[in-house]
Amino acid sequence: MSENPDPTSPPDEQAAAARPLREVMLVFALSALLTRALSDLAAISALVSEYLFTLVAAVFLLIPYAILTRRGRDLEAHAMTWRGWPRAAGAGLLLALAIAAPFFAGYHLWRTQVLGHQFEFDADHYRQLPVLLEGRPPALDAAAGPAVQIWKEGGRVHLTWSTGQGRHQLDIELDPGPDGLVILDAGRNHAADPLRRRGADPPGIAILSTTTARPALRSASVRLRDADDLSIRVRLDGRPAPGLLRLGPQRLTPEEIGEVDAGGALRLSRGLGWIPMIIAAQLLLVALPEEFFYRGYLQTTLDRAMPRRARLWIFHLSPAILITSALFGLGHFIIDLRPARLAVFFPSLLFGWLRDRTGTITSCVVFHAACNLLVESATHHYL
Repeated sequence: MSENPDPTSPPDEQAAAARPLREVMLVFALSALLTRALSDLAAISALVSEYLFTLVAAVFLLIPYAILTRRGRDLEAHAMTWRGWPRAAGAGLLLALAIAAPFFAGYHLWRTQVLGHQFEFDADHYRQLPVLLEGRPPALDAAAGPAVQIWKEGGRVHLTWSTGQGRHQLDIELDPGPDGLVILDAGRNHAADPLRRRGADPPGIAILSTTTARPALRSASVRLRDADDLSIRVRLDGRPAPGLLRLGPQRLTPEEIGEVDAGGALRLSRGLGWIPMIIAAQLLLVALPEEFFYRGYLQTTLDRAMPRRARLWIFHLSPAILITSALFGLGHFIIDLRPARLAVFFPSLLFGWLRDRTGTITSCVVFHAACNLLVESATHHYL
């Protein structure tokens, strides 16, 4: 990217415009490096994984705050203000309502026609297991000994287990009640370790794995259906072994959450308690820090160097909005190396327009969180 945004302008103006651009690129590179490093550390450290969202939020909040305060810049001039917040929050909510119908239509076509997923609307899908299970834990070491991990992503419950050294039988029994479990993916490693459905006593699914001298990893994915809770029993050579179970990205043990009965079974209840928690998380740990960084700091800094606008009715675009949105997409791609993550460029255009329209990032925070919650509400109905 050229450092001279407008080669026809006088040299002094070109230099004045290039300085904010250099600053933005350096700050973005620093934030991308830190967030990528935290993401990598989370894959090997349970402590970092537990506080990953908080650590990433701190990066997005502290870096621009330190720069702005050190240089004596006014936070309010960077749209970081609560002034007029009810009106700004209302604007974010109204825009979310306006895009809800076209979003759900486009999301449905993408999931069914592009990804080949099956749509099945059921309010029961919103009843979820405890949020402590949400998120992928660090990978198991197959040679370290028998262990069982269980976690969830959206509506899926995932299991990974290691067989360890020596010959023994590891049984994992998932008991959600009659017809309460649907197998989504038995994994490629089940040729010798088939999943088999139990009879009426007890109902559920048993996953069997018999080891040899060579350690191995196994995996499976399931979905709960019309079940109030999930009982998990782990047996090693026929003996109860609840200590082998690890829950969620923090790898909590059943004893740590205090839900093990006298027979060594872990019982997890389903409910709607995750909804207020995810709303708070999306507002405070995702939308607020990202909007503080991208729309409050980056876009405002760029806008001072490139204030031009292209208007269409009440909407407008600017070089600052376009560059910020490109960096927003790139930042998401750096964390999760999938090309689909670059698609956040498009909602980012609306985030940038809202910031200019309302003069505060409050509207962007509310709209950003609402967009993420729309995705969250839709994803539970596709298999």
